[in-house]
Amino acid sequence: MLAYISQNADSKITEALKQDNFEVRLLAPFSALDHPTDTHADMLLLDVNGKIFKHEDYLIDGEFESISEPMGAKYPNDVPLNIAVVGSHAFCNVKRASKTVLKYLEDNGYTIHRVAQGYAHCSTCIVSDKAIITADDGIYTAACEIGIDALLIAAGSISLPPYGYGFIGGASGVTDDAVYFCGSLEYHPDGERIRAFIEKYGKRVVELYDAPLTDVGGILFK
Repeated sequence: MLAYISQNADSKITEALKQDNFEVRLLAPFSALDHPTDTHADMLLLDVNGKIFKHEDYLIDGEFESISEPMGAKYPNDVPLNIAVVGSHAFCNVKRASKTVLKYLEDNGYTIHRVAQGYAHCSTCIVSDKAIITADDGIYTAACEIGIDALLIAAGSISLPPYGYGFIGGASGVTDDAVYFCGSLEYHPDGERIRAFIEKYGKRVVELYDAPLTDVGGILFK
């Protein structure tokens, strides 16, 4: 299985993924975005049921669908692909999301839910098609209203220099049987709640190295 991750992720993270038999694909910077998020998977790539979208100007080997909407270094121009897809539902700031992706979602039976958070994907650890973890009140409320089990955690306690803090989606990646974390839950105030929530859904928790959680833009497994 492939693991797409920022080229700036700590080498302990990438080595741990390799030890777990993943083929690591390091994401190079996209000139349209700003450092450090210019290498972040949750800014550069969007997986919709196996079909991965990217910007047409972002060069990367592999088979991808492309969007052509302009992208820029600062919010709100950096979030066209920042959509949280949970089962047959998609959460995003509709005004800022890629119209190409929104049309694809609508044409393929997804229900789109409007939230204020532009960084919806960054803000959401998608444990399964029926369960998410987030610190965003708007995403949490929207998910609960449609019967998705959502764990609301405290904001902060996730590193993303030079910003004050990062997001849980950007500090994690999910496979069919596990949730991988870039760091250890031991350093997070809601760590035990997060662990119990994930295990409730029959998935393993894998902490890739011993350090506070770090937002590297998430890990996209394919």
